[in-house]
Formats: sequence, structure tokens, C-alpha cells
Amino acid sequence: MKSVLFSILWGNATLLAIYHNVSFPYSAASADIRTPEHELMLARGTGGFVLRRLEESHELSLSVLLQEQRSPQFAAVKIDVAAVPPHVVEGFDIHLIDTPDEFLTPEEREARRLDAERREAVLEGLGRCLET
Repeated sequence: MKSVLFSILWGNATLLAIYHNVSFPYSAASADIRTPEHELMLARGTGGFVLRRLEESHELSLSVLLQEQRSPQFAAVKIDVAAVPPHVVEGFDIHLIDTPDEFLTPEEREARRLDAERREAVLEGLGRCLET
């Protein structure tokens, strides 16, 4: 049922705007979804998201790790709601993150590691940049 609801909302900017006027003011949202048009572009571009991990859950807030359905890209999301019914969204932040190690293949994990020689070269390069 939820997927049907979101399909209807994401396919219709007018319904999406009504939903946001009632339950989730765009002023509470991060820049990626500050308008119905931005939210629709994000939904269409990602194909939606799959919940990969619950990070934190409190009475009035939730943090989760999501993965785009159309790519291997991950996002961190934090949502805060009002204490009084109807528990309107007061804050919503979504931002891209690197793929967590647990979701990488062994080859990807190895490629991400910096050996001592590479780490030293990177630090030296940063030091030179800071000196200029």
C-alpha cells in the first residue's frame, strides 16, 4: 500500500504539494527536496530508495541508511517530527555518502584501503598544497 501511495504522490506534483502542506512542510526539508519539482526529479532519478540500515531511532527522530534503487549510491537520512499530533515533520535531511564498507565487495574494500606508502604521499601532497 505504501508503494502505491508514494507512486501516486511522486507522479503528481499537486498531490505531493498537498501532502507537504499537511504533514511535511518543504521548509523542513534539505535542499534536494525543497520543492515538489526537486522531489519529483530526485524520485525519478533514483527510482526511489531501499532501506539498508536503521542507524538511530528515538521517539521523535529517526536516522537511516538508504540505497538508490537505480544505482549503488547510498544516502544518509535524518527525520525529526513534532511531539504533538499529527507529528508534522520538523526536519528532514538527506545527503549522499560513500558506500559503507559492509556493502562493498572484498575487491572494492581492498581498493579503498590506503597502504602506508600511498597515505604518506597523499599527506605530503596536502602539505605542499597548504604551504602555497
